[in-house]
Amino acid sequence: MSELESVLWHIAGYAAIPTIFVAGFIGVSVAAIIVLKISGATPITDKVS
Repeated sequence: MSELESVLWHIAGYAAIPTIFVAGFIGVSVAAIIVLKISGATPITDKVS
C-alpha cells in the first residue's frame, strides 16, 4: 500500500468515528420523538395555586 493510500485510509477511519456517533445520536432522537408522538405524550404543566 502506498503512503497516499495509507493516509487516505487513516483519514477515512478517523472520520467514521464521529460520523457514526452523530448518526446514532440523531437516530435515537428521531426514534424517541416518534415514540412520544405515537403514545400521545404531552408536556407537564405546572399549576401553581
